[in-house]
Amino acid sequence: MCTRGSNRALLGGPSTSPLEATNLAFRPILSRPSIRALALGAACFIALEAAANWLLPGVRPSVFGLFLPLTLIVPGVVLGFVARRSPLMHGLLFGVLAFFLIAAFFSATGGWGVRGFLRVLHGMAPNAVLIIVPISLVCSLGAVVGDFIGEKLRGL
Repeated sequence: MCTRGSNRALLGGPSTSPLEATNLAFRPILSRPSIRALALGAACFIALEAAANWLLPGVRPSVFGLFLPLTLIVPGVVLGFVARRSPLMHGLLFGVLAFFLIAAFFSATGGWGVRGFLRVLHGMAPNAVLIIVPISLVCSLGAVVGDFIGEKLRGL
């Protein structure tokens, strides 16, 4: 005789309903991407990169390396706050987009034009996965934090 269901009822344990699995701590992992959130994240990223390039031109790379994660976390927070759904997916998408934005930024600040952009992409291609994965992880972390902050602010 199976008493599994009756024990749960007696102990007041969690429901075995299939819909119980949809009550996740975070938003769903996959959803329709928010173009507005990605655009705002990209604008924030470009503004921070331009500010860093203008404010810190002669700074040693070790000091500038401390600023780089902020240029990825802050747009991720904006992204997660605005998207209102699937912060991990939006962070991963923005990580891939940031790879191309970094290449475009390098070619724009170097004055190389479209051919320079393609040259930068060609130079970055062998290490693309090594570049995209950490960027995506940092952006996803920022997006989850932004989603959390947005939920707390919208809940007030």
